[in-house]
Amino acid sequence: MCVKSEMWEAVKAGMDGYWDAVRLENGLVSDLPDVEFCLKGGVAGWLELETIAKWPMRAGSIVRVPQLTAHKKLFNRRRRMWGGNAFVLVKVEDDWFIFSEIFGLGNLWNKKDWYANCKFHWTGTPNWNEFRRTLKGEW
Repeated sequence: MCVKSEMWEAVKAGMDGYWDAVRLENGLVSDLPDVEFCLKGGVAGWLELETIAKWPMRAGSIVRVPQLTAHKKLFNRRRRMWGGNAFVLVKVEDDWFIFSEIFGLGNLWNKKDWYANCKFHWTGTPNWNEFRRTLKGEW
């Protein structure tokens, strides 16, 4: 099982030299995304990190993301409505997904929907070039 701290270490290593990022670990404001970032070239944004130990047993089951609260979803939506960048990176078993539109994430989408609605999906290790380009809004 991957914990957020291990996920964060992998993201930091993959993005080393390409961004300035701060992981927010603040018990006072729990509804902000986990990471605030600025990429070379001035593109700034927010990144929520989520991990799920296993896919649901049945293929059609909703894939729950318990820590992705309604407030975090609202933050994501509001930030994007104003032209900002906000993403959610989720690791399930050995699969990584990056999402910008997260309306159905965690409460409506099954595994098939995840593949249909993600910006990118990787098995094993993310392709950090694709990840960077997604954060920049190039995809």
